[in-house]
Amino acid sequence: MKYLKNGEAPQGRLLKAVLFSGLLYLAFSHAAGVVIHAERIGWSYEAVVTHYLGSEEAFKNPVSFQGLLEITHMHMFSMGIAILLAGHLAAALPISMTAKYLLVFLPIASGLTDALSGWLIVYVSERFAYLKIASLTLFEVSFALLLIAAFLSLKVTKTARRQAGNPRVTSKNIIPPLPEK
Repeated sequence: MKYLKNGEAPQGRLLKAVLFSGLLYLAFSHAAGVVIHAERIGWSYEAVVTHYLGSEEAFKNPVSFQGLLEITHMHMFSMGIAILLAGHLAAALPISMTAKYLLVFLPIASGLTDALSGWLIVYVSERFAYLKIASLTLFEVSFALLLIAAFLSLKVTKTARRQAGNPRVTSKNIIPPLPEK
């Protein structure tokens, strides 16, 4: 991260392009996830309960233990990697530590609660559908904010490099000269 912030690495532009591309993929994936949830499950209490517990009228089977396990596994892995990347970049923003903690830990907490709430609906009570809706909504909003912060951090590091008087990095200004004998 210090290489991005200070512009000391010769591959700084390439690294920023890779990070920007990764964030762009995450943003599209995030948007697609919202649309998939809206189409497949819906945002109402009844729709969430029907998805997890099934419905004879709609000829819908309940979600199985194996189905819950697969969904939890996939989401924990992908959300963990996404939060790792976006959170690492957002940490470079010149904002308060409290704001940084909120940016990172809201998606973590709401994502874990979202994953857990599906299990609670199936094995404890259908009333946990409200928790599912609230935690998923909080995750979607907080992760979108984290992505925006990560994109902004790429811009901030470029500005910080210019202010430090290092507008362009070349191998000549990062490799120290050999000492004279």
